[in-house]
Amino acid sequence: MKHKLLRATICAASAVVLSLGSVRANVIYDNFANQSGYAFSMANGEEIGNQITIPTGVSWSLTNFSVEYYSPSATLASDVAIDVRFYQNDGTPENGFPTPGTLIFDSGWFNNNGSSLPGNGYQVVTYTSSDFYGSSSAVNMDPGFLFPDSLSPDNSFTFTVSFQGLDSRDQIDMPVAANTPGISYGDYWLNNGSGWSLMSTNAADANLTVDFSGQQVPEPASLTFVAIGGALLLGIKQLRRKG
Repeated sequence: MKHKLLRATICAASAVVLSLGSVRANVIYDNFANQSGYAFSMANGEEIGNQITIPTGVSWSLTNFSVEYYSPSATLASDVAIDVRFYQNDGTPENGFPTPGTLIFDSGWFNNNGSSLPGNGYQVVTYTSSDFYGSSSAVNMDPGFLFPDSLSPDNSFTFTVSFQGLDSRDQIDMPVAANTPGISYGDYWLNNGSGWSLMSTNAADANLTVDFSGQQVPEPASLTFVAIGGALLLGIKQLRRKG
């Protein structure tokens, strides 16, 4: 199935509007630098997102998630709100592919403050650990939830974005970016109220502009300390770190 893309002509200038903390972390997935110049035009209640594959071999505790959107008028009414969700892909198959099923995280609705948007209408919303594992969100992740270890049936999941409160005064476009090989498939999931559909475009890869960051569990430094401590106890004179 296909979906129409809009052409965006303004370069993105990002501004963080929701950031509840700063955590030093490593990038898991980031396509901010790969924007194609196209964008999706959003409708009220329409849930759209991408399926992301997390490579095995490293476990991650999610610390940050950022998503970018754009308003051509550079203003939005105060009742316009965004909601971000993460799903496991364990739902009823669509064209042979498991749909988003089990809800991992739901941010709940975050309202615009009714003022002009910085960055020439571009805005970045950032969620942090206090959102993922705290009590303020509609659905929180368990503190022990690790990517990809906690994912089933495989090591992928789907994030989605939706808006409410849009009317004739408001327009929101979601810039899309070129595919990240081996991480995102370049297509997208869409739920407009009638169930999930797996969609693609003729013009460009349909990856929303997002950034996932996390901490390795356990962190490499912690592993090093454990190795050194074990070597001292055993009287080993030389350590060799495995790559």
